[in-house]
Amino acid sequence: MRRYREFDLRQMVKSGPAEMQGGRFRFLDKNAPMNQEAVYQVEMIDASGRRGPRSSVLRMPRLVPAAAPKGLQAKASDKEVRLFWRKVTTLQDGQGSADLAGYVLLRKGPEGQKQLNMQPFKEPMFVDKTVSNGREYAYQVFATRQFREMYMRGQGSDWVSAKPRDLTPPKPPLDLAAASTKEGVFLRFTPSPDQDVAGYNIFRQKKGGPWMQVNQTPVKENVFVDKAVQPEAQYFYKVQAVDEAGNASKFSEVLDLVHLP
Repeated sequence: MRRYREFDLRQMVKSGPAEMQGGRFRFLDKNAPMNQEAVYQVEMIDASGRRGPRSSVLRMPRLVPAAAPKGLQAKASDKEVRLFWRKVTTLQDGQGSADLAGYVLLRKGPEGQKQLNMQPFKEPMFVDKTVSNGREYAYQVFATRQFREMYMRGQGSDWVSAKPRDLTPPKPPLDLAAASTKEGVFLRFTPSPDQDVAGYNIFRQKKGGPWMQVNQTPVKENVFVDKAVQPEAQYFYKVQAVDEAGNASKFSEVLDLVHLP
C-alpha cells in the first residue's frame, strides 16, 4: 500500500499526463500497484513554494477488471424482459479471481440510460419487470470485483435489445343473444370489460357444416346483423374479443336458433 505520492502539478501539465477541464484537475496514476489500494491526498503549492491544506483522503484500488460477460440474450414477454448470459469466471488478463462479486445491468430505454441494480447479484440472469409493452429497451451487463466495500465494474458485454409486448388475451364477451329479423340474424352481447379491446369476431356454423368467421375485420360494436343466412335453417353462433395486440379471447357461449324471418 502506498500512503502518499507527491506530484508536481507544473511538471505534470508540461509533460502531458494531466488534464485541466472546466477548472478541474485530472491525473492518471499509471504506476499504482495492481491489486492493491493506493491512498491519495492533494495539496496546492503556489509559486513561492507555500503549501495549502491537504484535501481529504481518497482510497482507490487498482484492480484488473473482470472479463466481459458473453452470450447475453434478452427474451421479451408481457411487461417483462428476461436476460441470460454465461457466467464470468476470469479477469480481462485471463486469470481466475476469487473476488468476483456478481453482475450489474445497464438499460437504455425511453427514459434514458440507468443502472438497474445498485448491489451486484450473483446469478447470470435477471428479470426486468419495470418495462412497458410496445417500447424497445437495450441492455448491457458487467461483472464486478469487490475490494472492501467497493464494487469495480469490468468490461461490458455487447448490447442486446428487446421489445415487450402484450400477450394477455382479453376476457370473452358474455350474454350472447340472437333474434331473426327481415334483414337477417340480429346478434347482441355484453362487451369484454378489458380496455384494450379492438373489436370482436363473429363465428357461425350452419347445422352439419364447419365453423366460419362472418366478419372480415373486427366488429367495433356489441351488435351485429348476419345477412348471409337462409330461412328455416338452423345456425350456431359464438363471439370472440380481440385486443389491440392481436390477442384473442376465449369464445363466448354457443347460441343456436332456427332463422324464421
